[in-house]
Amino acid sequence: MKKIAVYGDSFANCNSEIALKDEKTWVDLLGKHYQVDNYAQSGSSLYFSYCRFQDTHSRYDRLIFIVTSPGRLEVLNHDDQTIYISNLESAEYHLPRSGPLNRPYVLAARDYFKYIYNDEKENFIHRLILSEITRIRPDTFIYPAFAEDQTEFTLSEISRIERGAWECLGGTYDPRQDRRRAHITDDNHRKVYEHIYQDLTVYYKQTTLNSQQFKSRFTHNELVRFFTK
Repeated sequence: MKKIAVYGDSFANCNSEIALKDEKTWVDLLGKHYQVDNYAQSGSSLYFSYCRFQDTHSRYDRLIFIVTSPGRLEVLNHDDQTIYISNLESAEYHLPRSGPLNRPYVLAARDYFKYIYNDEKENFIHRLILSEITRIRPDTFIYPAFAEDQTEFTLSEISRIERGAWECLGGTYDPRQDRRRAHITDDNHRKVYEHIYQDLTVYYKQTTLNSQQFKSRFTHNELVRFFTK
């Protein structure tokens, strides 16, 4: 059985405390055909994933990389625990949840995003890391979690469409009640799995996700278990 490594952010590995335990993600479904090791970390940066890639890629026949947004931070706090901060909003979310000893670390991250962060610079570094990944392993299958422009369909767009469907059905979205694993419902996890498995076995390279492949119309009963506790 061939060995596959998966790298990325929460679109490849997000198991919150309230997530539905019986829902299989696209990574789980690939495990029917491959030995899969998942190195993805929710909230992590591209650099974080690149470091894991550097340490482990030589052990695997195939590599799948879910590319997160540029400029994310990993902050090692007073307790030697890593806080994953993706942007200013994320830093402000963590501030009231940080104790007095850890608050200065989150404040520093907030002020970095507020006063220092340079979007052009971070995008440039982002592209350099991706180039290095493909230089080291040209056979890497790379899929974006977030769009660089409006023409690109990504995993986050699937998640956004599902949330929109819930709101159109009269539901109120509350991230604290979002029970989807890796931000996607099980129906669309199967679609992501089918797309990637076809790339691995038929095309032998990544192909672009297409909105027509994914489920966008749901009943209230289909979604209620994903968006309410």
